[in-house]
Amino acid sequence: MVEASSPDGRPVSLSAAPLPAGSRFTRQPVNAQVPNLASALFDWTPPRGSAGDYLINYTAADGSLSTSRSARIRVESDALPPGPGTPQIDSPLAGAQVTLLRPSLAVLTSANSQDPTTRVQFEVYSDAAMSLLVASSVVDKAAPASGNGAGAVVAPTAWRVPIDLPDNTTYYWRARGT
Repeated sequence: MVEASSPDGRPVSLSAAPLPAGSRFTRQPVNAQVPNLASALFDWTPPRGSAGDYLINYTAADGSLSTSRSARIRVESDALPPGPGTPQIDSPLAGAQVTLLRPSLAVLTSANSQDPTTRVQFEVYSDAAMSLLVASSVVDKAAPASGNGAGAVVAPTAWRVPIDLPDNTTYYWRARGT
């Protein structure tokens, strides 16, 4: 919303330029409670392929005075950012009780073909702040399994903790793609 008024009580015209393709700058009806206030609405839903920076200059003029302000709009690409995707926990889930002293931890990596993840780093901690590392390892990402005609299916990437974890103790773990 762009609003302006004239210190001399004159009618104000509002403009915006350059407008991105498909955008609108629409003057709004006069508000009876504030009749000297001009307002207009900028409206735009960027279509696919519109990534980039847009500088729009808004101008208000009353015939003798004018002023301008600019606004920069950044449209991000809908493509994935570079870097590995975030693995999703497969097992054991948060809060689960594990009966093995050397549990197997598993995550699902991204199925996106542009995800550069080739390995997964697993870490086990003895505290919730994840500052007391107990064990860690980097393992190769599991190869996709063949689907039932619908393409490849993401297979869990797993790692077995190499040391005995004391029984009846809470541990915290995480994994990240590399």
